Amino acid sequence: MARPPWESDSINHMDYISHSDRICRAPASLDSGPRLYYTAICSIVHYTVMRSAQREVASRVDSFSSWVTQLRKGVVELLVLRLLAARGPLHGYAIARDLQEIGETVAGESTVYPLLKRLEAEGLVEGSWSAEGDTPPRKYYVVTAAGDAFVIKAAEQWRALNEAMRVLEEEA
Repeated sequence: MARPPWESDSINHMDYISHSDRICRAPASLDSGPRLYYTAICSIVHYTVMRSAQREVASRVDSFSSWVTQLRKGVVELLVLRLLAARGPLHGYAIARDLQEIGETVAGESTVYPLLKRLEAEGLVEGSWSAEGDTPPRKYYVVTAAGDAFVIKAAEQWRALNEAMRVLEEEA
């Protein structure tokens, strides 16, 4: 049976051996000085190749993570408006809590409060302050007529996208 090239004593180039990690082997015919130099160069090449592969994997993961973030940003607005339409006046903390109960990674307070401020500026929600007993005043939000119209149009788009996805999944 022939020996694999990395076990040969006549190697005159780098070979990577796949074990738990990749190892570079210098030819046995080299003296200790050139052998050390060869091993150092090989280690640098190995490190560069491995870092490049790690960056490529990280880039793919970052790309997916970025896509999920953008998807959530587009959907959270519709979820907040739907939540307010379904449950009536709610304050920001209750909205964030309810969204997290619906889907644990949908949106937190750091997303909800700026979104409510923007929705209010766009006239899709209306906020009013209310004090309940000994608690500090809270701003309660309700969907406006413009917000209702937006929800209807956005829901139509959502259903169309959902249907397109369903059709493509059936084809796969």
